[in-house]
Order: sequence, then structure tokens, then C-alpha cells
Amino acid sequence: MTWTGQGIAVTYNTSSPNVATGTTWQNCTITMNANGQTFQSTTSTGTATYTRVNTYSLDGVWENGNSSTGTGYIITISGSTGVYTQIRDLSAQPLWQSAKDKGYIKVGDQTYRNLTKTGDLTWTGQSLGITYNTSSPNVATGTGWANLTITMNANGQTFQAVTSGTSTNTATYTRQ
Repeated sequence: MTWTGQGIAVTYNTSSPNVATGTTWQNCTITMNANGQTFQSTTSTGTATYTRVNTYSLDGVWENGNSSTGTGYIITISGSTGVYTQIRDLSAQPLWQSAKDKGYIKVGDQTYRNLTKTGDLTWTGQSLGITYNTSSPNVATGTGWANLTITMNANGQTFQAVTSGTSTNTATYTRQ
């Protein structure tokens, strides 16, 4: 949570401290707050605090599952689209395992589309869902798009995706 480097500083004459005379590089230490929302930059001339502007974004790599057990999948979201970047063991979700085994979902396929920000921490769009016959609910018959609402945690590190259509499903993702 601590880095060292150099930061640009403005030079001035002490007789006219509000008049810049140039710039110079100063050694600095940057210390990030544990919540990742603020950091302090300390140089020989003082300390400045910087606060992250809360422009929450879904862009990035997200995990649904458990990397330590090798279950679930990883998606990458960029702009208004999310794609599968890794699909691991889905045996705890037999319908999804069936879809993977049949090739209905694979790495590179879209999982989200038409993502639109609707609030500071909310988005809407569509999510890829697995279709099935009610007489065999764990046997995939294809895929289809369902309405989606995403709500991000205020720390920007997790979100819940709720799909709705013929059924409602909630999935939790963690930023990687």
C-alpha cells in the first residue's frame, strides 16, 4: 500500500510565493488508504491527500465462483459488453455444466450485452441465460437473453447481477 517515486513540484521565489518560476522533480512517498479510496503523497515540502472520484465502472475482470476450488467462471466487462474469459468446473450448477458440456457457453462468448449505467451504482442490460425443459431442469436446451439489473457495492469491488424473465436469478461477482 506504499510506493516511492518522484512527483512534479512548482518552484517559486520566497519573496513571491504565489508566482511560479518553474518546475522540479521531488522524491515522494505515496501511501494508499486501506479502502483504496484515498492516498497521501508526501514530499520534502509537505503532504497532499487525494480522493478517488467515485466514477464507478463495471470495466474489468470479475469472478463468479471460487478460484481456490476452481469453480465458477470469470468474465471481462468492457463498455457495454461482458464476455466469458474463463469457464471452470460448474458441477455445483448442473444446468450450467450441461450448457458448457454441450458448447452453449464457451470462452469468448458474450455473457452481458447492452449494459447501460442508470445510477451511480446501477446498470441495466441483458444477460445470457440457459434454457431448459421444466421436466429436466438440469439439462440445457440452448441459450437466450434475459433482462438484467446490476447493483455494485459502494466499495466498487463486488456487484450483484439479477436476471429476470421466466425466472429470477442472482449472481455475485468479485473484482479481480
